[in-house]
Amino acid sequence: MGVKPPVISITQMLFDGFATRDEVARLGYAKLSQYDIFKRSSEDVALVEAAAFLDTVKYQHLVQYAADTLKVHRQIHEQIPELRGAALDIAYQRSPGD
Repeated sequence: MGVKPPVISITQMLFDGFATRDEVARLGYAKLSQYDIFKRSSEDVALVEAAAFLDTVKYQHLVQYAADTLKVHRQIHEQIPELRGAALDIAYQRSPGD
């Protein structure tokens, strides 16, 4: 078997009034448009997820704040009988009937 010599083929495109160039440009813009739509959709999803995360963090802080507030209120509520007793003792000591 012999070695086949390389073959070169040259074709010429007939002038089409720049239609091919314009079609290539149009398809390039369509591709960019689809990319922009995809990018916008991705960013919208990321924005929704970020907002959900921030809401979760906010509500976790609110729950912790409510628990801290409840703790303080319970401590004050436990002090009421002591304070009332002390106030009655003071009033009894100051009563004019003695």
